[in-house]
Amino acid sequence: MPSSPPIQIPAHLSKPVGTPGPRLLEIERSKASFAPAELQHYLYGDEYIERVKRILPVIEGEVSIFS
Repeated sequence: MPSSPPIQIPAHLSKPVGTPGPRLLEIERSKASFAPAELQHYLYGDEYIERVKRILPVIEGEVSIFS
């Protein structure tokens, strides 16, 4: 089966234009009237967050073993 020639991307489309995604999130978060930690506690509750704080170091330790 013959392969098709590669598509040439025009030079003006080779670089992203505008503000990158992580920067946009940072800008939006700076406009919020509450801290991200407050929203996390509101959405998930204290019990869940405490459980994650206990489990996360264990998981990170497991991942570092395989790295």
